[in-house]
Amino acid sequence: MSVRIVSLKLNQIIYAALLALAGIALLLVLIFFLTGRNKGSDGAEVYYPGVYTTSVSFGSQALTVEMVMDSHGIQSIEYAIPESISSVYPLVEPTCSSIGKQLESGTDIQAVTTTSESQDTASYLLRAIELTMEKAKR
Repeated sequence: MSVRIVSLKLNQIIYAALLALAGIALLLVLIFFLTGRNKGSDGAEVYYPGVYTTSVSFGSQALTVEMVMDSHGIQSIEYAIPESISSVYPLVEPTCSSIGKQLESGTDIQAVTTTSESQDTASYLLRAIELTMEKAKR
């Protein structure tokens, strides 16, 4: 059994130490950034808080959907319904009210229930609400 002696120069030791520190720092930065990206999957913040609007056209008139969002979901929904839309499309107001109450109480947008006679109007309004929610997504 022979003994081997390894001689290292001081600059080689310094380079190896700096390279090891740089590698550790890179790993820490990657871990920090990758864990911060999946906030929506564990129930944390999903939306940017704020007020978001979308216009929906009914014929030549436009109905405006205004939603107040917090970081977890819908806080309130307001509708600006022109009188001409209410008179031509009588199911718009009760459908807006029904959808708004369900969503404000925490119902998922996919689980909103509507009556059979307002199904087409509801699907049109729900699509507008989905578009508004997309604007607020992180």
